[in-house]
Amino acid sequence: MFTLLHDGSKDEAYFLFHGTGGNDFQLLRVMEELNPNATIIGVKATEGVGSNRRYFSPLINGQLDRKDFESNINGFMEEWKKRGFAFKKNVFLGYSNGANFIIGIIEKYPHIMSEAILLHPSNLNYHFEVESGMKVIMTSGATDNLALPGDVLKLKETMNNYYKNLTYFLFDGGHELTEVEIKAIKDSL
Repeated sequence: MFTLLHDGSKDEAYFLFHGTGGNDFQLLRVMEELNPNATIIGVKATEGVGSNRRYFSPLINGQLDRKDFESNINGFMEEWKKRGFAFKKNVFLGYSNGANFIIGIIEKYPHIMSEAILLHPSNLNYHFEVESGMKVIMTSGATDNLALPGDVLKLKETMNNYYKNLTYFLFDGGHELTEVEIKAIKDSL
């Protein structure tokens, strides 16, 4: 599940969660811009293979299979604890399906991360319980037909009740990552 992609700073690590069909290396280009000196660890999804690789089962009629989702979150946490990561700053960076998975981790285990960067997440009826000073950056595309911008804005409003240090960006474009988006994230870190 975890792949060391760059052995950098012992104080700061970025954990990269790819989108559906991606792999451990999908977000390395983003990291070249954000913080190439940090330790970079790819988190490979365990559901499906190839273009169907994801962190949890596909939605059924637009709904999350909550039992499956929580089982995968718990599996991640078991592996996390086994690894015993000891960085002072853990930044979780996720795109699409990976961003949704990070939000699932935030629901129950926000204490394991210092910052969360959520690129094009979906509003999947998450349930937050713990307030945190954790920094959250969230992005969406104005013409995104997979993570609808209105739904992402609703998610942002819900998360704002628990995470006061939240920055939201709406960009021109669809579900793809753009250079403008990456620059905006870098400027807000």
